[in-house]
Amino acid sequence: MKMNLLTREVVAMGAEHAHNVVYILILDPDRDMGELFRRSLEKRRNNRCLLTFDEQEALSILQSFPIHLMLVDITLLSRSHFQLLHRILSRSPHTILLADGYINHLDLLRYAVTKGAHGYFAKPISVEACRKIVETFSGGCVTSR
Repeated sequence: MKMNLLTREVVAMGAEHAHNVVYILILDPDRDMGELFRRSLEKRRNNRCLLTFDEQEALSILQSFPIHLMLVDITLLSRSHFQLLHRILSRSPHTILLADGYINHLDLLRYAVTKGAHGYFAKPISVEACRKIVETFSGGCVTSR
């Protein structure tokens, strides 16, 4: 079986699966932004992040691995009348979903919450503010799994 880099990361994460780790999946079409989130969140000892740019790959990971929290760019989330949001929530109802987008997307971000997202944040955002938001929403993740 041929494995891409992300698939190998998921397998490695599964091997190290621990109860005190918060697994975060980041779905962002902007590679640089996704990497920034990943690096800043992994500085916290108990966070393990996966980064993908592909919706199908994200859905596949959600189906096969217990992701605690997911950050999703609003431009991907809002396509086709928020169909991706519904697919994420139906595949992984226990995953906390946070939408992120730029300030000009505030109406979409708020609408995502009415459709089932657990929260949102607007970019630009400082690294520390992003960490605090993730900590706030993931506070119960470790003990609930």
